[in-house]
Amino acid sequence: MAEKKKGKDAFDEEIEDLEFEDVDEENIESVDVVDEDEVEADLEDEELDVQEEFDIEDEKDQKQEQKEQEKSVQEVKKGSSKLDTFFDDVSGVVDEADESVVVGDTGTKVSKYPIEKMKFNKNNRELISIITQKVFIPKRHFHEEVGSFRCFGGACCEHLDLPDPRYVYPIVVYDTDKTGKPISQDVEVKALDVSGDKYDDIVTAGELHGGITTIDLLVTCKDETYQDISFQAAGDARWKKSKNAVKYVVEFWEKNKSYLLNVAGRKITESEFLESLGYDTGTIDENIDMDDVFADS
Repeated sequence: MAEKKKGKDAFDEEIEDLEFEDVDEENIESVDVVDEDEVEADLEDEELDVQEEFDIEDEKDQKQEQKEQEKSVQEVKKGSSKLDTFFDDVSGVVDEADESVVVGDTGTKVSKYPIEKMKFNKNNRELISIITQKVFIPKRHFHEEVGSFRCFGGACCEHLDLPDPRYVYPIVVYDTDKTGKPISQDVEVKALDVSGDKYDDIVTAGELHGGITTIDLLVTCKDETYQDISFQAAGDARWKKSKNAVKYVVEFWEKNKSYLLNVAGRKITESEFLESLGYDTGTIDENIDMDDVFADS
């Protein structure tokens, strides 16, 4: 134990005898003491400066990208506008004399028939005007193989039930909202095809208001399948107060009046009707000489 103590004392004495010749005691206070908090704050400031530089660059890039997008949008709009006006003149596409082509804005519809039959639905009330006192009354048959066709007064009445009379009027149809209130001065030309009881209602309305062509009719539909409709007088005929509408209606009917009765059923011949029922309607020569038939036998 005494030896261990002696060794420790000797070590301590050696430490005390060491000379630190390299240490300048006068200038020892000039050595900066590092403050860890300040160092960390400086690093954070440097990081913020770097981040700000990145943010500025990102903002510049975003503004540049936005300018390029806006420029692209303007170019597209300019090109689209040019295309819109490019087709205002359709003379290079459609011959004005070609009546088989109709040009209109998107939403325009064309019936395959020159005159469209008016069909009513439960969701909309329609405002119409009957344009002539004359009523056209074709008699109509119906057969599953033939469809609706006008009676030709022959085999149709022998093979089918008696025809139903239909009452057909040329009409003007106004551009209205769902309640039947006009929303523009535009009109369409169609044909009204009704049964006998609805025809009676039209006659009554005309008698009560000084003539059916002097008024407009508000039409309500109760059943679309059977076209169960009712009429209500709705003031003076509006279309007659517009020169453009009158001109359009007159020109249309001058050109298409021959197609009016097609709305009640197509016109067919007796031969066409019998062929649709399976009859052979080929022409037979009753004076044929059978000896000629068998001449080469």
